[in-house]
Amino acid sequence: MSKILIVGHPNSGYRDVEGVLHKHGMKRANPSRREGFQAYEISNILCRAHHAPDLNTINSENDIRQIDAKPVWNGVILDLLLGNLEHEVWGWSDPNAIFLLEHWKQIDPDIIFMMVYDSPYRFLGELTADEIPKISSHTVKRFFDNWSAYNKHMLRFFLRNQERCFMVHAQQARSETTRYLNALSSHIDLQLPSRANGSALNHIQQNGVASAEQRAIIPRPTAPETDRYFMACIMDVYPEYNQHYEELQSSANLPLHDTLLHDPCPLNAWLANMKQQSRTTDLVSQLSGSHIQQLKEITALKRMNNELNVENERLLALLHDIREKRIQGDHDKQSLKQQGNNLSDSPVIGTTNNTEELKMQLRETTEENELLLSQLNKVQEKLERYYFENRKLKQHLHPKYYGAAERVKEHLSYRLGAVMIQRSRSLSGWLTMPFALLREQQAFYRNNIDKKNRKLPPINTYQDAEEAEKVKKHLSYRLGAIMVHYGSSPVGWLKMPFLMGRAIKAFRLEREQAYDHK
Repeated sequence: MSKILIVGHPNSGYRDVEGVLHKHGMKRANPSRREGFQAYEISNILCRAHHAPDLNTINSENDIRQIDAKPVWNGVILDLLLGNLEHEVWGWSDPNAIFLLEHWKQIDPDIIFMMVYDSPYRFLGELTADEIPKISSHTVKRFFDNWSAYNKHMLRFFLRNQERCFMVHAQQARSETTRYLNALSSHIDLQLPSRANGSALNHIQQNGVASAEQRAIIPRPTAPETDRYFMACIMDVYPEYNQHYEELQSSANLPLHDTLLHDPCPLNAWLANMKQQSRTTDLVSQLSGSHIQQLKEITALKRMNNELNVENERLLALLHDIREKRIQGDHDKQSLKQQGNNLSDSPVIGTTNNTEELKMQLRETTEENELLLSQLNKVQEKLERYYFENRKLKQHLHPKYYGAAERVKEHLSYRLGAVMIQRSRSLSGWLTMPFALLREQQAFYRNNIDKKNRKLPPINTYQDAEEAEKVKKHLSYRLGAIMVHYGSSPVGWLKMPFLMGRAIKAFRLEREQAYDHK
């Protein structure tokens, strides 16, 4: 059984190298059997327990010190190894393993260290549009110091343990996969159980379709010519980092090949910049046109809504007039009937001419009432039609949202509280509760990173917003809210047991009162 630990700076492209190995037979590491910890989670716990600095805060090699883990932690690592006994070749990637290289070397003599590096200006090429305004010369200098400290320490370990290490440039591994795997197999006598015949790139070229794993090993396009030119100018300002990068290149088992390097030409950089500006202008024009079209559609819908409201008011007024006329017609009809009865009963004025005149008036009144009733039915039909059309427009302009309770259950407070309640039911659960809470918090922040671009409406705009308030009264939410609020300071940790005990008592009292009320 062979194990591969992939180590590299967070901006080194180490995940691409891991993807190549997974594609060609290296199994993903299973979690530990008892606690279910992933390999990188064990590193995070050890770093926290031994107060290792955050990788982003490292400024010099002296900040990186190897962790001398006590034997009590060996059981956790042994549990991880037992969970992967059935794998012939397996491995994982972990930048934080830079603090545990010596520990892994001593605890497992068969482990292979895959050292991944890349040029320092890779960081500049991967900046997002939101990060660029925050970048300054001080920020760039601090990143270069961080990159240099990490890779110096990694290079030092590599030179002392070359028989168990393999250092590769991330771009070279992506671009020439076959050469990378052959060099790896010949250097450390490792045979990967490849799951596919031929190169993945050839398969993609023949079929035109790439799976998720195949996309991980497709050579990524190089940076635009203008970016390469400016990056080269920037790196000329920092020659000491160029020197360290050359040391990595000269020591690596698979450095970046000369065919992938070329000096950027200022003219080509200028031409690439002009083409990019032209594409940006066209894109802005397209987006502006689409946005204007959307505004026009919304304006037209609002105008139709206003017209429907005016028409509804007019029809309601007409309906009111028709009803008044009908009532008046009924009153006149009753009056004529009464007059006819009086004439027929009167021995003095009960003449034939008066009776015929009254019958004619009664007939005209009846026909007018029938006409008014017909108009009333038509107006009611129009009102119903306009009512349904108006409701559809309002639903289109103001959509209804549901799921407020599920939104609240995704909050960190609720998730932490649910873990506490679940783990408090057994002794082993109490012992493992800190690790479970840490794992739940990390999962929450990972999910938030995936969803950061999603803009959801406020919970109070949901149709079932009252359900969210009910969920906030759950014991899970109350306990988790206390931990989130007070867990950031030592004083808060001292207060937390008393506050949680008070919250549990209040919850039980409310529940008893609810039962008594029923």
